[in-house]
Amino acid sequence: MRHRGGNPCDCSLACQRRVVHGSSAPWYEHSVRRQETEWTCTTGIGPDLFQAARDATRRAVDLLATRTALEPVNAYLLLSLIGELRVSEIVDAPNWVMSMHVPTRYALR
Repeated sequence: MRHRGGNPCDCSLACQRRVVHGSSAPWYEHSVRRQETEWTCTTGIGPDLFQAARDATRRAVDLLATRTALEPVNAYLLLSLIGELRVSEIVDAPNWVMSMHVPTRYALR
């Protein structure tokens, strides 16, 4: 299945996907990416999970822009392809922790 919609950068990824129906909400299976050995993470912490996600993403953009020759807008585009935004902690309410994981090889000087 080819992804249609959302972030236009998603269509450039070569990934096998299959949509699975039969539950209240469809989900999809995809091929597993190669395991990275090192990751660089930025975090966002606060009472609003979505704001924490924005903060983690903005910090990752700043990190890539300062460690590489990329303009911030290009760093953001790169993150849309290589970054993995994760919920890192929700048990310490209301202090939600989100983290943006970037393969370290992209964040090197």
